[in-house]
Parts: sequence; structure tokens; C-alpha cells
Amino acid sequence: MFQVGQVLYVISQKRQQVYPVRVVEQVVRKSLEGETISYQVEIPSKDENKRFELSKLGPNIHSDLNKVRELLMKNAASRIDELITLAGEMAKSTFGVEVLPLPNVKDPPSDEGVEIIDDRPVDDPFLQDDEKVKITLPDGSVANVNLPKFDENK
Repeated sequence: MFQVGQVLYVISQKRQQVYPVRVVEQVVRKSLEGETISYQVEIPSKDENKRFELSKLGPNIHSDLNKVRELLMKNAASRIDELITLAGEMAKSTFGVEVLPLPNVKDPPSDEGVEIIDDRPVDDPFLQDDEKVKITLPDGSVANVNLPKFDENK
């Protein structure tokens, strides 16, 4: 149950972003079948905040940013492991190379020796506010990273 005025955080699976929303209305409906509670939230927008029904924003709604961070880190680590495993399997099946299993790393290695390659498409409208770069790690693996646009005036 949420409180009117409470700020929540929605993880967008489609855009892989986290959006803050504020509960602006709680609607309680009583009927013969029982009672239902729904919430209206406002989402920040450039011009005017927009209202949506909270349940329509998907299942990834959280009230604590620390939990959001933990979930995103867990999902990212899982996806990275999948990519590395797939690359190892492809190397084995295509080139006959035996790949050692990855160690269970809790702390990532330092970024010493990391090479950044700027390969942004020039006309991609979705990258206006963010920069997309590929990072080549010291072991030769490549990771795609979205970085927020740097503002020198801040």
C-alpha cells in the first residue's frame, strides 16, 4: 500500500532506465466482489507532468533506490555472465578453444588498461541525451555502456 505524495521508482524494461513517479491519488472501489485499490501517479516530463495508473507501468515498482540498484546490478551481472558464457561456447564450437570457467568475482577489476571506442551512430535520435560507447576490457572482452551526456557548465 502506498501513500499519496510518496515517491516510487519504476524500472522500465523496454528502455532499461529508472523513472521516479509520485503517487498523486489513491482510488478505493468497493463492490459486491470486494474492494480494489488503484493509484494514479505523475511522471516527470519536460513540459508538464503526466498522470498514469500505476498498475499500467509494469511490475517493477519500488520505494527504495537501494533495492532498485541491487536489482539492476543483479540483472546486469546475470546478463554479462550469459554473454560471456555464449562467447566461450562459440569459441569452443567454432575454433576448438577450451575456455576456462569464469571465477566468481565480487569486486570488479580496476579499469586500468580499458580502451574506450566511440561508435555512436550519428543519426540515432535515442542517443541525444546519452552517449553510447563500447569499452574494451583488459581481457579483450567488449562491453556496451550508456553514459549520461557530460555538461561542462555544471
